Amino acid sequence: MKMAIPAQRRCARMVRLTTCAALIGYAATLAARQPAADLVLLHGNVIPMTAPDAKAEAVAIKDGRILAIGNDAQIAPLAKRAAKVIDLKGRTLLPGFIDAHGHIALMAMRVDQADLASPPAGPIANIAELQAALRAQAAKNPDGWILGAGYDDSLLAEKRHPTRQELDAVSSDRPIFALHVSSHLAALNTKALELAGLLHPAADPPSGVIQREADGKTASGVIEESAMFAALRLIPGVPMDRQVEQLDKAQQIYASNGITSAEEGGTMPGTWAAMNEAAKRKRLFLD
Repeated sequence: MKMAIPAQRRCARMVRLTTCAALIGYAATLAARQPAADLVLLHGNVIPMTAPDAKAEAVAIKDGRILAIGNDAQIAPLAKRAAKVIDLKGRTLLPGFIDAHGHIALMAMRVDQADLASPPAGPIANIAELQAALRAQAAKNPDGWILGAGYDDSLLAEKRHPTRQELDAVSSDRPIFALHVSSHLAALNTKALELAGLLHPAADPPSGVIQREADGKTASGVIEESAMFAALRLIPGVPMDRQVEQLDKAQQIYASNGITSAEEGGTMPGTWAAMNEAAKRKRLFLD
C-alpha cells in the first residue's frame, strides 16, 4: 500500500530539488563562461618573474597568450577537450629571454657556413679541427668561397688565430673566409687575400687593421674591422628564398635557447630586405 506524502514534505522536497537544479545550472553557466585553454602545461617549476619569490606549477595558454598561472589543481580544469597538455615533469619554465644586443641576420647567414665555435658553443678545440670543419664545408659546397664562422682564438688549444698557410692547407685554389666569434675580424687564406687585394697591402684601410707576418709587408691572414669589407663584397649573395629559409633556421636556434625577442644590431640594406620579405610571408615568429 502506497503511503501518502504530507503536503509539507512534498513542498520541502520540491524546494530542495529546485535549489539543486539551480545550483547545477549556475555551475554550468560558470563553466561555460570560464575561458578554455588550448595549451596547458602542468607539473612544472614555473617562475613567472612577477615577484622575487613568485612560483607556480602550471600555465594555461589560449591563442598564444597566457590565460592563467597557478597550481595544477587550479589550471588543469581550464583545458578544453581538444587542448594540448604538456607534462613538464618538474622542469623549470621561465618567460622568454630578450636578446638585447644581437645579430639575428648574421646568425641566419651562418646556418649555411661551417661551425667553427669552440666548446661549449661548438665542437672545435684546435686548429686541426677547424681545418677539418672547413674541408667538410668545401666538400658540401664544391665551388666558390669556403665560409666558416664562430672561431675563438682564446678557446683554441693553440691560443692563436689560424694563419693563411694553415688555411691554404685546406684549399689553395679556393678563397676561405673564417669569421671570428666577435664578428670584428676574420682569418683568410692566401687566395682570399689576393682576390681582396690585401696580401701585400701598402697601408691599413681607415678604421681597419691587416695583421702582417715577420717581414712587416705580407698579410698573415687575419684582418680586422673595415678591412673585412674588401673581402666581404666579393662573396656572392644568396637568393631571397634561401635568405628567408636561413631566417627560419636562425629563429629556431634562438627559440631553442629560450630567446623569444631578437635583434639585428647592424642592419644593412640587404639584411633589411630579407627580414622585410620574411615579414611579408609571415615567417617571423619571434618578436
